[in-house]
Amino acid sequence: MPPISACVITLNEEDNIRRILDSLVSFSEIIILDSGSIDNTLTIATTYKNVKIYTRPFDNYINQKNHCISLSSNRWVISLDADERVSPSLKNGFNKEPFIKNIGHLFLQ
Repeated sequence: MPPISACVITLNEEDNIRRILDSLVSFSEIIILDSGSIDNTLTIATTYKNVKIYTRPFDNYINQKNHCISLSSNRWVISLDADERVSPSLKNGFNKEPFIKNIGHLFLQ
Protein backbone atom coordinates (compact mmCIF):
# COMPACT_ATOMS: atom_id res chain seq x y z
CA MET A 1 0.00 0.00 0.00
CA PRO A 2 1.35 3.48 -0.77
CA PRO A 3 1.81 5.84 2.19
CA ILE A 4 -1.70 6.98 3.10
CA SER A 5 -2.77 9.36 5.85
CA ALA A 6 -6.06 8.49 7.52
CA CYS A 7 -7.85 11.55 8.90
CA VAL A 8 -10.54 11.07 11.54
CA ILE A 9 -12.53 13.77 13.29
CA THR A 10 -13.83 12.93 16.76
CA LEU A 11 -15.97 14.14 19.62
CA ASN A 12 -16.81 11.69 22.42
CA GLU A 13 -16.28 8.59 20.27
CA GLU A 14 -15.10 6.10 22.90
CA ASP A 15 -17.68 3.58 21.62
CA ASN A 16 -16.32 3.77 18.06
CA ILE A 17 -12.65 4.72 18.21
CA ARG A 18 -11.23 1.21 18.69
CA ARG A 19 -13.07 -0.18 15.69
CA ILE A 20 -11.94 2.53 13.31
CA LEU A 21 -8.35 2.51 14.55
CA ASP A 22 -8.22 -1.29 14.26
CA SER A 23 -9.25 -0.90 10.61
CA LEU A 24 -6.47 1.66 10.06
CA VAL A 25 -3.45 -0.02 11.68
CA SER A 26 -1.78 -0.67 8.30
CA PHE A 27 -1.89 3.01 7.33
CA SER A 28 1.37 4.92 7.65
CA GLU A 29 -0.21 7.88 9.45
CA ILE A 30 -3.41 8.25 11.44
CA ILE A 31 -4.49 11.76 12.35
CA ILE A 32 -7.22 12.39 14.88
CA LEU A 33 -8.67 15.87 15.12
CA ASP A 34 -10.71 16.04 18.30
CA SER A 35 -13.26 18.73 19.15
CA GLY A 36 -13.00 18.48 22.93
CA SER A 37 -13.95 14.96 23.95
CA ILE A 38 -14.73 14.49 27.63
CA ASP A 39 -14.92 10.69 27.49
CA ASN A 40 -12.09 8.18 26.91
CA THR A 41 -11.71 8.77 23.17
CA LEU A 42 -8.22 10.25 23.38
CA THR A 43 -7.03 7.86 26.09
CA ILE A 44 -7.94 4.94 23.84
CA ALA A 45 -6.40 6.57 20.76
CA THR A 46 -3.04 7.05 22.46
CA THR A 47 -2.65 3.27 22.78
CA TYR A 48 -2.30 2.94 18.99
CA LYS A 49 0.96 3.56 17.15
CA ASN A 50 1.17 5.98 14.21
CA VAL A 51 -1.62 8.08 15.73
CA LYS A 52 -1.17 11.83 15.91
CA ILE A 53 -3.75 13.65 18.01
CA TYR A 54 -4.69 17.29 17.56
CA THR A 55 -7.48 19.34 19.07
CA ARG A 56 -9.49 22.14 17.53
CA PRO A 57 -12.76 23.69 18.67
CA PHE A 58 -15.61 22.64 16.40
CA ASP A 59 -16.93 25.38 14.13
CA ASN A 60 -18.36 23.28 11.31
CA TYR A 61 -17.99 19.86 9.76
CA ILE A 62 -16.22 20.93 6.56
CA ASN A 63 -13.67 23.09 8.38
CA GLN A 64 -12.88 20.22 10.75
CA LYS A 65 -12.38 17.81 7.84
CA ASN A 66 -10.25 20.28 5.89
CA HIS A 67 -8.11 21.14 8.90
CA CYS A 68 -7.53 17.47 9.64
CA ILE A 69 -6.44 16.89 6.03
CA SER A 70 -4.10 19.89 6.23
CA LEU A 71 -2.25 18.15 9.08
CA SER A 72 -1.44 15.11 6.94
CA SER A 73 2.03 14.49 5.54
CA ASN A 74 1.31 11.98 2.77
CA ARG A 75 0.26 12.49 -0.83
CA TRP A 76 -2.74 10.20 -0.35
CA VAL A 77 -5.39 10.93 2.29
CA ILE A 78 -8.55 9.13 3.32
CA SER A 79 -10.99 11.11 5.45
CA LEU A 80 -13.31 9.20 7.77
CA ASP A 81 -15.79 9.68 10.56
CA ALA A 82 -15.18 7.72 13.76
CA ASP A 83 -18.15 5.42 13.13
CA GLU A 84 -16.80 4.29 9.73
CA ARG A 85 -14.38 1.48 8.90
CA VAL A 86 -11.93 0.69 6.10
CA SER A 87 -12.75 -2.72 4.70
CA PRO A 88 -10.05 -5.20 3.64
CA SER A 89 -11.26 -4.93 0.03
CA LEU A 90 -10.82 -1.16 0.07
CA LYS A 91 -7.30 -1.55 1.50
CA ASN A 92 -6.50 -4.05 -1.25
CA GLY A 93 -7.74 -1.56 -3.83
CA PHE A 94 -5.10 0.91 -2.71
CA ASN A 95 -2.42 -1.58 -3.79
CA LYS A 96 -3.55 -1.78 -7.40
CA GLU A 97 -1.17 -0.05 -9.79
CA PRO A 98 -3.87 1.65 -11.95
CA PHE A 99 -5.31 3.25 -8.82
CA ILE A 100 -1.97 4.69 -7.80
CA LYS A 101 -1.15 6.07 -11.25
CA ASN A 102 -4.47 7.35 -12.52
CA ILE A 103 -6.62 8.59 -9.65
CA GLY A 104 -6.36 12.10 -8.26
CA HIS A 105 -9.40 12.05 -5.98
CA LEU A 106 -11.84 9.36 -4.95
CA PHE A 107 -15.09 9.96 -3.09
CA LEU A 108 -17.08 7.07 -1.65
CA GLN A 109 -20.41 7.07 0.12
